[in-house]
Amino acid sequence: AKVARSENDFKPSRGGSLASSAISQLNVSHPILEEGWLGTRSPYREGEFFRQMSDEALIDFISVSERSLCPGAALILREGQKPASIVFLLEGKAKLSLNSIDGRRLVIGFASPGEILGLTSAVSGYPYEITAEAHFQCMISSLPRQSFLDFMLRSPVAS
Repeated sequence: AKVARSENDFKPSRGGSLASSAISQLNVSHPILEEGWLGTRSPYREGEFFRQMSDEALIDFISVSERSLCPGAALILREGQKPASIVFLLEGKAKLSLNSIDGRRLVIGFASPGEILGLTSAVSGYPYEITAEAHFQCMISSLPRQSFLDFMLRSPVAS
């Protein structure tokens, strides 16, 4: 089975930079600011969950999450497993599928950059309802379930 490998030094390929007014508002020096993760063209800003989030909350999320590179066909989430984490798709596509009543695997769609996988299960604690696998090479950002719940409590703007 193929597995994701960590890419902590990954920089978004689409570029992006934080506006100078936002940097002065934050009044911090942080590697995330230098990597371009907060600009309007950041892969995080493509997702509805992050679009309206403050830069401070996004820095918090990015600093507690781990970015990984997943080769094509790598398993990201498995239907029926206890939720270990949520996954945010930064680049690439993920194939979404589930088992039918008669045991056949049904492809129900594809996740695109900006989509969150496993969110409902992470919040509810119920097993993943779908399987997600990298359709081609993907860049993901994952956060353990408890870290995500802690983040949501710390960042009411995100909830």
